[in-house]
Amino acid sequence: MIIKKNSNATVDVSTSSLAYSADGTMVSAADSSLEALGAGCTSVLYEAFETETQIDHYDTTINVAESEYYESVIQDLEYVQNDIDGGAVFQVTNNGDKAAEFVEGYMLYFLGDQLVDYQSTYFVDDDSEIKPGATISEQLNAYKDFDRTEFYLTGRSSKW
Repeated sequence: MIIKKNSNATVDVSTSSLAYSADGTMVSAADSSLEALGAGCTSVLYEAFETETQIDHYDTTINVAESEYYESVIQDLEYVQNDIDGGAVFQVTNNGDKAAEFVEGYMLYFLGDQLVDYQSTYFVDDDSEIKPGATISEQLNAYKDFDRTEFYLTGRSSKW
């Protein structure tokens, strides 16, 4: 799920979803969470359904609460995308004044309007951070044909 924060508060977002087949039978459940989504920031929530049954539709509950422990860093992260055969190399830089913790990048691969693949990876050093002013590079590859991509980041910083 692509999620955009339109208000001023930094929030934590969690989801809980039930997946159903075309005949209405519940076939799987999944949940996800995203900490410290800042004002005007866009990111991704990822839910993995463990079923081989074709999913027809979902019922999703979304919970949003003001973040108690973390600040947003997504607005301080800048990336350069260098397309390569079958994917891209990303260079993510922390332009903020605090370490960005647990920065994860999500690449969504589309063929037309259909999502056909996704990949994710962490952009972190040995301390699980991108220090202020630092750049970390990673490569993401698709395993299916695609004609366009979208890229999103998550991350946070402790309030204290």
